[in-house]
Amino acid sequence: MVATPVTDTAPSSVAQTDWDRLAARAKFRRNTSQALLIGFLLITSLPVLLPYFWMLTISFSARTGGVESVVLWKACGVFVPAVFAFGLIRMTIRGRRAQFWSILSLCIAVVILLAISIGSELHTFNYRFFWMADIVKDLPLRGQATVGAQFPWVWTAFFNSLALAGIQTAMVVTVSTFAGYYISRFSFPGRAGFLQSLLVLHAFPAMTLSC
Repeated sequence: MVATPVTDTAPSSVAQTDWDRLAARAKFRRNTSQALLIGFLLITSLPVLLPYFWMLTISFSARTGGVESVVLWKACGVFVPAVFAFGLIRMTIRGRRAQFWSILSLCIAVVILLAISIGSELHTFNYRFFWMADIVKDLPLRGQATVGAQFPWVWTAFFNSLALAGIQTAMVVTVSTFAGYYISRFSFPGRAGFLQSLLVLHAFPAMTLSC
């Protein structure tokens, strides 16, 4: 009686099928968990992000007659689905080039939708102080309480603040460097308590200590 050789074709195919199934299941679980995590973070971040988004929308849409909240809701109706679509693109599309073109197409679609929905409500009138030196002349009540008033141009105030901050930074860095070198190299009575007090002072904001 001749024994027939035993081949391992069936077990290998079963094992290969099982590994593919496990890999697909793990990929599905990973994508699902990432989607749930992103959705949870977006939902919990809305109470924090919505006021800032509201202020940004007001700055580009508010007029003298008042502010309409419909502009905010239209903008949210465009941005919120776009954020979820951005997350789906990052999770489902793996190639960098494909991700780039997909995100670029999404941005173009968002711009077009915003132009259609709230394009007529947007303006840069509230940011005219960037290019207008004397903004008082353009105020509605310039003939009453603002007669003779003159505010400094925003760029003049900016460069003055920048110069003041630069000089103060240079002075603080110079003095702190010499003081830090002396404290780190030399020993003197009360050195440990002095270092601990410095650590405690840096644990509180400077504005709190100056009040």
